[in-house]
Order: sequence, then C-alpha cells, then structure tokens
Amino acid sequence: MHYGDDHPEVSRVIEAEPAFALEFIRGIFPTFVAQVTELLEPVFDDLGIVQEGTVRREVLAELLLRATSSLYLIPSPNPDEMTDAVVTLWASVAAPAKVGDPGPEDDA
Repeated sequence: MHYGDDHPEVSRVIEAEPAFALEFIRGIFPTFVAQVTELLEPVFDDLGIVQEGTVRREVLAELLLRATSSLYLIPSPNPDEMTDAVVTLWASVAAPAKVGDPGPEDDA
C-alpha cells in the first residue's frame, strides 16, 4: 500500500509515460496475479468464500492487486485512511461467518 512512498519514481513514470506504463502493467499483471495467488494460497484456502467455491483464489488475488495498484494510478488524498479501509475490507472478507448471523438473503 505504501510502496509509492519509498519509490516515487513509479508515479513519475506513470505520469510522464502513461501509455508505456499502462502497456507494461497490462503485460505483467497476469504474472503478478499468479504470484500473489501462490503466496497467499494458505490464507485464501482458509476463507469460507473460497472453501464454498463462491470466489476463486485467483479472483481474490486479482481484486487485491487491482485495488492496491489503483492507488498508484489515482493517488488518494488520504493514503492512510485508504490503507485502513483496505485492511478493514479484507478483514470482513476473511472473517469467518458466525453461527446464527443472518445471511445476505435475511437482511431487510
């Protein structure tokens, strides 16, 4: 989430040569998804939504990468707040369902 803080040249390349940067990102994105999927496989496999077959590991990895990479393309005016929001969102996805909690179909 804070990679750009330590590597401002990434933002400069995106701003100076957006076509090059976008082509590069598109070219390596599948490799990033595969790497993140492999690295987070043990975590993903513990998630109910993966165990139930609702969402595949690769899709979760891609969503995570899309969310975080968008911060380089469109920097947030509140990066710490955005980091907290991503952590909270991930925690809600990763949290096991509690017995007796209403499912989405039970919500009014």
